[in-house]
Amino acid sequence: TYLDHHTAHAYAALYSSGFTHKYDKVLVVTCDGGGDGLSATVSVYQKGKLRRIAASTQDNSLGVLYGAITDILGMQPLEHEYKVMGLAPYAHGPEVKQLYDFLKSTIALHKETLSFETVVASDNLNRYLREHLPKYRFDHLAAALQKLTEDLLVDLISAAVKKTAVKNVVFGGGVAQNVKANQKIAALPLIKNFFAMPSAGDESNAIGAAYWGSRRIEKKAELKP
Repeated sequence: TYLDHHTAHAYAALYSSGFTHKYDKVLVVTCDGGGDGLSATVSVYQKGKLRRIAASTQDNSLGVLYGAITDILGMQPLEHEYKVMGLAPYAHGPEVKQLYDFLKSTIALHKETLSFETVVASDNLNRYLREHLPKYRFDHLAAALQKLTEDLLVDLISAAVKKTAVKNVVFGGGVAQNVKANQKIAALPLIKNFFAMPSAGDESNAIGAAYWGSRRIEKKAELKP
């Protein structure tokens, strides 16, 4: 039996949170570079069932954008994004704003569909960025990317909460390892309770698959974190 990538991310975050024992409804958001054709999803859990209401394709990936900048900065994509995040607070000023405005032009959030759209397909983002990036200093670029990521995730989750009226939120997928973005999300007045999956990348999809399989075998199984 096979389970798709983002459902595994969603189940890992949902049942690890313990929210299913506390709240009638839970908003489940996933975001990563990509897997099984998708790079982000929004779902609603209610009465033991998870219903996906929105998705971004793998060709329109916020996670790939972050990885591409990680690569351009001379670091290892899918490995060193935390270094970019850690570098970001050290830079300020108009140069950061200029780079932020450019990066913002490469990816849009459509709030009505709760989905991302990149200026070119994700596979071509690295080349596009190398060809079009304004002159940059490494810390300025890190700062601009981190701020954009925080803003996009805050906007996505705010729009999802408004659309669904569900204020208990869990977050999974590789992008959910961005603790600075999580801090901004958790502070949103719209949200009552927030949980980010620890070790939210693909290594925890085995946990999500186990939760999903347990629920499939025994629908009334009590799934504890």
